[in-house]
Amino acid sequence: MPEPGLQRIVAACGLRLPYQFSIPATLDRAIEELEAECIPAWQSKECHWLAGELILMLDEDCRTRLAGFDLHYSPANGLEVSNAG
Repeated sequence: MPEPGLQRIVAACGLRLPYQFSIPATLDRAIEELEAECIPAWQSKECHWLAGELILMLDEDCRTRLAGFDLHYSPANGLEVSNAG
């Protein structure tokens, strides 16, 4: 379990997924993929800042793939869909 300070930092990085994920089938797929990547220790009740939260893991270039979409995060533009595949 991460220390409380790290929990707060991770929780403060929360954001909304782009509008493409508002389609029910896409949202369901995204939730399923995010739940498969969850970190069990972060879901315990002792980890109150993160328990129940879905974490979008980004690579070193702030990119990931979710529900068939390529995503990129930048401080200037936030989370963007860069390509649908």
